[in-house]
Amino acid sequence: MNQSFFYSIKSKTLLNYSIILLTLLLFSTELSAQINPRIFINEVLSSNLSTNPDMVDFSGFSDWIELYNDENADVNIGGFYLSDDFTLPMKWQIPSNIVIPAKGFYLIWADEFNNVPGKTLIRNWWPNNIQFTTKWCHTNFK
Repeated sequence: MNQSFFYSIKSKTLLNYSIILLTLLLFSTELSAQINPRIFINEVLSSNLSTNPDMVDFSGFSDWIELYNDENADVNIGGFYLSDDFTLPMKWQIPSNIVIPAKGFYLIWADEFNNVPGKTLIRNWWPNNIQFTTKWCHTNFK
């Protein structure tokens, strides 16, 4: 066999390894951003009496927590936890498929309703009961 044949195989192998390595690096960078995303508690309003009422799900002036995604990509925060008690860090788990858009915000109501988006409930309002579907996350603490 001639030397150019071996050089050609060596070049293709080196190119293949380079492509695999580059793919792994890109995947690991994306994966590490999802494993440890930069999600911050941006704002908290407790003892809410007059600001930003929850008019969609349960009405009233509930406490809330606003999260901020500092990533350049959407982040699924499902499976993360929030708590109001240091001794119970896993008090309330964020449901699966809650996504905060890149550089975006997500509001979670801290009102003890312990509900998730997409749940169908009935309001017992006289004279008719009204069916509604929840739009937001509601923690089991306030």
